[in-house]
Amino acid sequence: MGFLKSLLANILGFFISIFLIILIFIGIIAGIASSAGKKEVKVEEGSVLRLTFDNTIPEQPKRNPFEGLAALSDDFKTPVALKDILDCINTAKTDKNIKGIYMDLGLASNSYPTLDEVRNALLDFKKSGKFIYAYSEIYTQHSYYLASVADKVFINPQGAMDFTGFHSEQMFLKGLFDKLDVDMKLIRAGKYKSAGEMFNRKDMSAANREQLTAFINSSFNDFINKIADSRKISGDELRKISNELLVRFPADAVKYKLVDELAYKDQVLAALQAKLKKGAKDKIEFVDASEYTNIAEHNTSGGKDKIALIYAVGEIAGGEGSENSIGSEKLSKTIRKAREDDKIKAIVLRINSPGGSALASDIIWREVVLAQKKK
Repeated sequence: MGFLKSLLANILGFFISIFLIILIFIGIIAGIASSAGKKEVKVEEGSVLRLTFDNTIPEQPKRNPFEGLAALSDDFKTPVALKDILDCINTAKTDKNIKGIYMDLGLASNSYPTLDEVRNALLDFKKSGKFIYAYSEIYTQHSYYLASVADKVFINPQGAMDFTGFHSEQMFLKGLFDKLDVDMKLIRAGKYKSAGEMFNRKDMSAANREQLTAFINSSFNDFINKIADSRKISGDELRKISNELLVRFPADAVKYKLVDELAYKDQVLAALQAKLKKGAKDKIEFVDASEYTNIAEHNTSGGKDKIALIYAVGEIAGGEGSENSIGSEKLSKTIRKAREDDKIKAIVLRINSPGGSALASDIIWREVVLAQKKK
């Protein structure tokens, strides 16, 4: 019996040792990578800031400790956060080594409020007189919303473009519950509280249809008006293009002046070379946003007085929350800490949330009110 206990203890000790060694190894690698990731980025004269939108833009910056290691950086690559993108664009505006921006637009579907912030930053960048070129193989309405600010918009000759307007789809489960003999009871305040309708209706209520129609029309009008202003096309013409589905092939996008040229990637690069007054064999010096972030951070930091930027992202619930949800305990503690820090002179609470628990929201609200009295 004693031998068996000793054997089990040794086995347990062996696995604990292996686990600790792995943790230490990861810590060493992360430390080396973190140091490497902070290496100075040199921007050559005549460089172009390259913005690649092939991932959903996260709200909050996440630092990747493996970013600096060539062997691991691709596998552990993290998308550039919204704040970093905005800082990059703002810094590039006054950077004498940056001659323009090249946007390589993918299929990632970002929310329009997020895209609106990037778009506004790009419009401000254009005041510097520097150029913006945009290219995509396939333009979604999201990616074209960004591309429309560019001085030149390119599309792959064999690509595609979606310009079909906004819509909303609703799901109703009452028919399913009827078959399962389940009777759902819904308690709500006001006719426009429609989130629970999916459980006790088979179709959309008049109130919900009214509010969704108003929201979609308002959003689409904003979308159309901003593109009309950038592309110098009337809003009525853009609505006709959308309503009649006139853009079915890339050539249609050029015909209706949504896009400037049909071009493959090599032809876009050639256009950039010409813009930079380079020869056909000259290399274009691109600097990616993930690299340029280090410079942008340096240019936006400094000063003893601070502003606390606090992120509230995701559904609101009690407890600690996570990267994708707002925990009332953690967020209220963060706000309280900022309130009690005399070096912090103001607080920016950045909220990107569909809502959630009323109790959790009230707990956070209390800390915001207390912070408002002091900051």
